[in-house]
Amino acid sequence: MNSKNPTPNITHTSTKGWFNDPLDILVSPTQRALVYRGGELVGWLTPGNHKLKGREQIEVSLFSIEDGWCLYNPELWSQIPEGSAERLTLKPNQIAILTVDGQPTTFLEPGHYILWQQRADVRPWVYDTEDIVADMPEVFAKLVPRQYLQRVQVHHEQRGILWRDGVAIAFLEPGRHYLWSNQHDIRVEYLDVETTHIKSSPELRELLPEGATEPLEVQVDELAIVYKNGRPKCCLGPGSFLLWQLRARVDAKIYDTTAVQTTIPENCWDLVPGDWLTVHTIHPYERGLLYVDGKFQDLLTEGRFGIHQRHRDVQVVHMDMREQEFQISGQEVMTTDKVTLRVNLIIKYRVRDALLANESHTDLTGALYTEVQMAARRQIGGAKLESLLEDRQRIREQMVEELAVRARGWGVEIMQVDLKDIILPGEMKDLLNRVIEAEKQAEANVILRREEAAANRAQANAAKVMSSNSTLMRLKELEVLREVAGNISNLTVNVGTDELPFLTHER
Repeated sequence: MNSKNPTPNITHTSTKGWFNDPLDILVSPTQRALVYRGGELVGWLTPGNHKLKGREQIEVSLFSIEDGWCLYNPELWSQIPEGSAERLTLKPNQIAILTVDGQPTTFLEPGHYILWQQRADVRPWVYDTEDIVADMPEVFAKLVPRQYLQRVQVHHEQRGILWRDGVAIAFLEPGRHYLWSNQHDIRVEYLDVETTHIKSSPELRELLPEGATEPLEVQVDELAIVYKNGRPKCCLGPGSFLLWQLRARVDAKIYDTTAVQTTIPENCWDLVPGDWLTVHTIHPYERGLLYVDGKFQDLLTEGRFGIHQRHRDVQVVHMDMREQEFQISGQEVMTTDKVTLRVNLIIKYRVRDALLANESHTDLTGALYTEVQMAARRQIGGAKLESLLEDRQRIREQMVEELAVRARGWGVEIMQVDLKDIILPGEMKDLLNRVIEAEKQAEANVILRREEAAANRAQANAAKVMSSNSTLMRLKELEVLREVAGNISNLTVNVGTDELPFLTHER
């Protein structure tokens, strides 16, 4: 800075020439003046009227001290009376807010300053920008340019964690905060205290105020159910956590996951991730086979079961214990008398041993299907068509007996085998129909002849009785006449005896 212009607030400069032409200078109470003679600083003027004269040219610089400061100048500083001003030096990482009589007036950047102490109480409030958080009143912050200061708002339901270069350095309570903009990587992490927890770290544990959180450690083989005011809210896996205690009572209960079946309360199962815990419902008509890493673990009866499956392969096989059935349609079988049939079968069965049934076959129904096919070929194929048609019940019983032995080794009970349909080839069906027709015709003829013989015997017996009794003979004649008379319109009868008159009948 030029020695003739040591301050930024010069108000007036007046120059006069020689000693016989004095220079009158009025310095107001809010001003001071520097006197230069021949270009050199020679004096300092306080408030009042001053007459200056000399043999050399005189130059006077007036400046205001009302703002309370000016830039530092060695020549100026050398002229200021002791106690009239203070020197202020702000380092590169410092700024200052200047107050005059308690009122903030000026923002000062790093540099050298003179603070006037004659007219008012001038005080500098120095801040270190390396502290990151600008702990200053809002009226101070309004004077700081934005390139120096960031404004951050933490809401009531939030807390803030201030990070510098990846390290947590400050905990921010709700309210407005000011952060120094510098060469560091600065960010604010907003934490919602309405949630139950946050991830823990050594930095956070040191920053958070006492009583704001409680630590929670969940080990590798553990799960934690977090409760808020006694109600389950979430599930936490292994790790270090901090439970908020600011807005509600938050606590946790830890459960061991090494056991396959969980001890976590059923009302909390929905909170556990599906890849950690599966829920299986076994109905009254079912049995559940629990396998862990491919090995059978337990038999599950009716109910709901929570199964830990983290770090293990868990499978639950549901076995239906009710009576079941399936059909075999169009099975072709040749009888011993060389007749090819198609049969439709219905098989009813029930699982008795769930574990044995599951481990004996991967496809139990398919295995039973094959066995029934083979049994049908053996039992039906070993009989003649006639016996098959006449005695289905015996064939069914034989098939059930044969299948039962095989199925018992699979944990299955064969309840029933029905021959639903026996389908003959077209020509065989016609032939069989003709045979049946002939048999039925022969049976009818026998019955007819039997009835005719019986009728003849009855007539012969009647004739013997009537031949010995004339009255009966006459009654028979009258009966015959009555039957005949019922079928004709005119009838004349000449009996040929004197006892009976001549009869004439007209219808």
